[in-house]
Amino acid sequence: MKQERIDEILDKLSVEDAQEIRDALAEREYTEKKLKEAEERTRLWLENSPACTKILDLDFNLQYMSHAGIAGLGIDDVTDFYGKPYPFSFFPEEAKAKMLANLKKARDTKQIISKEGPVYDIHRNELWFQASIMPICDEQGDVEYLIVVSVETTERKRAEQQLAEEKERLAVTLKSIGDGVITTDTSGQVMMMNSVAEVLTGWTQDAAAGLPLAEVFEIVNAHTAEPVDSPVAKVLENGQIEGLSSHTVLISKNGKRYQIADSGAPIRDRENCIIGVVLVFRDISEEYQMREQLHQSRKMEAIGQLAGGVAHDFNNTLAGISGASELLQSMLPDDKDAKELCGMIHNSISKAAGLTAKLLAFARRQPQAVVVVDLHHVVKDALLLLQKSVDRKIRFESELNAEQSRVLGDPSHIQNAIMNLAINATHAMPAGGTIMFSSRIIDLDEAYCSSSLFDLEPGPFIELTVRDSGIGIAPEDLPRVFEPFFTTKAPGKGTGLGLSTVYGTVQQHSGAIMASSEVGQGSCFRIFLPLTERSVEPQEPEETPLRGCGRILLVDDEPVLLKTTKSILEDLGYTVETAENGLSALTRFKEAPESFDLVLLDMIMPVMSGKECFLEMKKVDPKVCAVLSSGFTQEGDFDEMLQSGLCGFIRKPYRKSELSRVIHHALQPDA
Repeated sequence: MKQERIDEILDKLSVEDAQEIRDALAEREYTEKKLKEAEERTRLWLENSPACTKILDLDFNLQYMSHAGIAGLGIDDVTDFYGKPYPFSFFPEEAKAKMLANLKKARDTKQIISKEGPVYDIHRNELWFQASIMPICDEQGDVEYLIVVSVETTERKRAEQQLAEEKERLAVTLKSIGDGVITTDTSGQVMMMNSVAEVLTGWTQDAAAGLPLAEVFEIVNAHTAEPVDSPVAKVLENGQIEGLSSHTVLISKNGKRYQIADSGAPIRDRENCIIGVVLVFRDISEEYQMREQLHQSRKMEAIGQLAGGVAHDFNNTLAGISGASELLQSMLPDDKDAKELCGMIHNSISKAAGLTAKLLAFARRQPQAVVVVDLHHVVKDALLLLQKSVDRKIRFESELNAEQSRVLGDPSHIQNAIMNLAINATHAMPAGGTIMFSSRIIDLDEAYCSSSLFDLEPGPFIELTVRDSGIGIAPEDLPRVFEPFFTTKAPGKGTGLGLSTVYGTVQQHSGAIMASSEVGQGSCFRIFLPLTERSVEPQEPEETPLRGCGRILLVDDEPVLLKTTKSILEDLGYTVETAENGLSALTRFKEAPESFDLVLLDMIMPVMSGKECFLEMKKVDPKVCAVLSSGFTQEGDFDEMLQSGLCGFIRKPYRKSELSRVIHHALQPDA
């Protein structure tokens, strides 16, 4: 009907005018069609877009909301909310307040506002959205309405929260680990470190992040002090776990040093690609020190065994020379030159015997006289000798503050140990200096004694410290200072037995010794000896050599000793029968045990040892009188023989007068 009316009107017009109107109407129809198509496309796009689009008037009332918002918020029919204020009432109050503030800001400033925040759906479930508020202006530039486009980010937010929780759990785990942990990226820069790593390196997590690992994790070789390559490069190259040498030292930022055990492992992603390296390390300073001390102790024990064996053979040889020279001296005419030569032989034997005594002291094989010794008196006597014999440029000072200073031991051995320490200190001060002797009382408990490498019994000890201001001992030499024959002096300037003798003497006296030093700052030796409550006993005068009588069974595997000792004993008035080993002696003893007044028995022999022979003789005659003669005796064996009734001991090499006194005392203990 409408078109008919238009046609009637156009028929009344001229042909040209009518055609012009018809063209205009066609163009308008075409434009309207295209506009409807565009609107339909926009509607379809809005309805199918994952983003939720909302149109608000200037009072923030909802005019339109796309399908994504309906689905996301759990709304059945969005038209129920048209004309109502936005944000909706079921949103959290805090979220509503923030959204209203942002809507006002966008309307008033005409700026696009983009924010992320939580909202509740209609069922009160928390959702997260990233919302952008865009003010739409008319031709005059006034805001006409607002468009809010929001994209749900709930899944991403939950993933971020899970990641944050994982990081928190990882951080808690790393903090609870007792080892230091550092992670790096593939370029070797620090990414993360735990609290233990912060303590050991001296760096905080914040300060270390992004720095090259070598700057934070400075490691050197414990023996050479040369820098050690970080295992990170090897891990990245090989893709395998890499460890450090057991002699690696970590230098903290504050200069403190830690002996560490370390390993590096690759960090891989889901595609098994290396994305970094994790270092795990721990402080093993105490463990390393204990291991090194144990190694040193075992080495010293092995060296002691060797030293004892050498001393045994050497003492047997010296005993033969000594006996033969004394016999020769008695046979020579009363000639001054001959006596002088014999005296030279005896002096040489004494010096050689002193050398073996030092070896045996180190090896703890030398039986000692045990008396009460006042350590302070021994130190004072040593100081008097030292002050008269050493260079005047060296000063001696003492602070002997220990309230009690009595120990059990051999006074000559203790004094020799003190003299050795002092003389050693003087050699370290060629330009002069000070040697300080000090003492104090210290209680060593069960825990300390059980962890010590020395055989210590808990209780009160006197600590004697000898400290010098000399050149010090190099770190690489310090662990070896107690080894026999080890010396830093020039050839011919020292035997290397001084400190090893001190070490052996201290062990013999159930004590301990420790050495510390710093190059250029001097050295310090600390000796610990157990105290005794016994009083100092007056020394008895030395007995004079005595002749005697009786039948002696002489047992030794050295033919020279058998011959020379037999002659010496016969010269002293005794009848002597010899045996070359323990089994032969036992056989003869079993034949007529009552015919022997005394058995002079060597300790170390083939076939049957002196100990075995003595114990078997005890079975034959429990009252057998036996004297042990040896240059090398195991402490345990000697103690067991004493407890079983051994009548005496004489150390090789011995002089004729000494042998006569020992045998006389064994045969006549009450004389």
